Amino acid sequence: MERFAKNVDEARPRFEKYKNIDPFYNIPPALLNSADIQDYVAATGMIVPFNSDKENFKPASYSVNIKGRYKYWTDNENSIEGELKEGEEFTLRSNSIAYVQLEPYFMLPNYIAARFNLQIKHVYRGLLLGTGPLVDPGFEGYLYIPLHNLTGGDYKFKCGEPLIWMEFTKLSTNSIWKKSSKTIEPQGIFVEFKKPSKNQELEDYINKARPNSPILSSIPLIKKRADEISKKSEEVISNSQDTLNRATAMYDRADNIYQRAEGLLGRFNLAIVIGLIGFLSSIVLFNYYLHVIFKTTSDILDDNKKKQTEFYKKWLDEKNVLQEEMDRLNEEIKKQKKIDTNKIDQKK
Repeated sequence: MERFAKNVDEARPRFEKYKNIDPFYNIPPALLNSADIQDYVAATGMIVPFNSDKENFKPASYSVNIKGRYKYWTDNENSIEGELKEGEEFTLRSNSIAYVQLEPYFMLPNYIAARFNLQIKHVYRGLLLGTGPLVDPGFEGYLYIPLHNLTGGDYKFKCGEPLIWMEFTKLSTNSIWKKSSKTIEPQGIFVEFKKPSKNQELEDYINKARPNSPILSSIPLIKKRADEISKKSEEVISNSQDTLNRATAMYDRADNIYQRAEGLLGRFNLAIVIGLIGFLSSIVLFNYYLHVIFKTTSDILDDNKKKQTEFYKKWLDEKNVLQEEMDRLNEEIKKQKKIDTNKIDQKK
């Protein structure tokens, strides 16, 4: 039998056997060292799959990879989810949060608890992990963790890339933890702290996290974009006000034309004047909306729409008054024509 279970089916019998029986009863309650972690995983099957290579250990922690499901939301609150598989990458966007799955399936005995934190490289990238919660003894299943990107740059994670360091603590002695009737000889190998990690300077950590690239907070970038949008909005509002003023001036000119047209009623057929005024009014209205359509943007649509509605209502009210006056004058013309016709008939 392999020392470490290759899958959940192989690990399950080991877990059920040692769920409440401590195979290493002589190991005192404490934070487990790297050798003890290996022995407990081999005996209880508490981590599947498990990689026993030395580079996956620190003196008191075990490296866990990212692999499996992920989920996040866009700015439009659309849910995006998928599965990170072998050979694929997952992009953690700037100023965002995503939920990602850890690769192993965990089956913790009732006398072992776990905690975890981001690996140092990711910490110096400016990422943040929702840490603190204890993985309780007896937990079974996959772990999903919230991953925050507080920077102005995107980060890519390859499937199987180391993401967190996990530590394991053996609980204080309790009478319900039965002593194993069979002695298991410890075989774990203690892994010391790596020498290259000693006496590191700040620049060493930052360059390892993101070589030759600055690590910037997303907040100044967001503020800069907000300032640009604000400036653009002010320009659009100013342009829209100019358009409104021009449209008002055009309307006033049309009104003056109408006033002058009243003086022409004795010389020209009123129907022609009415048609001329209607045509000019249509030009004014068309000109006004044409300018507004091309000058107004979606960012100030609500504000400008109110102004447009008020202006249109005013124009419509005055147009209705004008139309009523035209109708009245037209009726008078008809009456005058009828009187003139009657006079001609009487002369005949």
